[in-house]
Amino acid sequence: MLLDNGANVNAQGEEYGNALQAASAEGHEQVVKMLLDNGAKVNVQGGVYGNALQAALQGGHEQVVKMLLDKGADVNAQGGEYGNALQAASAGGHEQVVKMLLDKGANVNAQGGEYGNALQAASAKGQEQVVKTLLDNGADVNAQGGFYGNALQAASYGGHEQVVKMLLDKGADVKAQGGAYGNALQAAAYKGKCEVLKLLISNGGTTQFQDPYDRNLLWWAAAGGQTSAVQVLVSWYDCDPRITDKFGRTPFWIATKKGHSAVSELLSEMCGLTSLGQVPSPNCGDNSGSIECDVCTSRISGTDVHYHCRYCSNGDWDVCEDCRIRGAFCVDKAHILVKRTKRDQKWVELTC
Repeated sequence: MLLDNGANVNAQGEEYGNALQAASAEGHEQVVKMLLDNGAKVNVQGGVYGNALQAALQGGHEQVVKMLLDKGADVNAQGGEYGNALQAASAGGHEQVVKMLLDKGANVNAQGGEYGNALQAASAKGQEQVVKTLLDNGADVNAQGGFYGNALQAASYGGHEQVVKMLLDKGADVKAQGGAYGNALQAAAYKGKCEVLKLLISNGGTTQFQDPYDRNLLWWAAAGGQTSAVQVLVSWYDCDPRITDKFGRTPFWIATKKGHSAVSELLSEMCGLTSLGQVPSPNCGDNSGSIECDVCTSRISGTDVHYHCRYCSNGDWDVCEDCRIRGAFCVDKAHILVKRTKRDQKWVELTC
């Protein structure tokens, strides 16, 4: 009725950007057909999903996807949360749609979006069949980018053992650096994914590795509050709980700071530890903060002062005042850290 009265089929605005994206997101096939028949532009960008094709993909609406592709939807269009259609379909585990997109010329290694590429998206979600399809179609198993840095770290963080095996069989570098947790081993330790941790170690991962802040696997397991991972690392792999990070802090210290009493007690029982290292006793962390310190992984409350890097991690790098006082820095020491806090629900940079 609106179309009969001259409504603009390509009008922009609201959450979905346009009527075609809204109808595609909800899987309303007849509405999509009507809009397309009345001149809706299939590749218009905007809205929460970026374009109509991504909107249909995230809802798994296969028939709508076919309709859009038949009308010339750009299979490699960039934009939206997932960056491109293939990444959106891969994250959702829509195997047949993934195959359809690849048949239509989707770039299997296209970069962008939250996960960096389709393989990382599928790996993060544990979508085994999609991972296999992407690898069979030439996905770069060691491609860098996205939140997790690479597909192996994404799968390891989620504890997706079969996906980890597939990636390793295709030559994934177990020591590859990058992403939110530094590497796959640290991600598995932090989340307590013991079987994945053992698998990575048996495929060339070293238990003695220390990252740029000298945090080792035991430190990461303690920071994550993972008693099973701590037990495995100490009992099976002889990880030394006395080794400190760059700021003199032991795994026992970080477990205590973050309030992981079970880990603190376990380390004390297994290793006779009572010392927190070379630094004063920590205050137990406040887990209600909205952001995480990228050095000690503790939560930072909005009312606390902290330091922020505008460049590292795409402008999403923060360090708590406690770590900064001890000399913490971002990866590039040339970057200037700005002091900030939250006022009236907005981040405010402090000049003194």
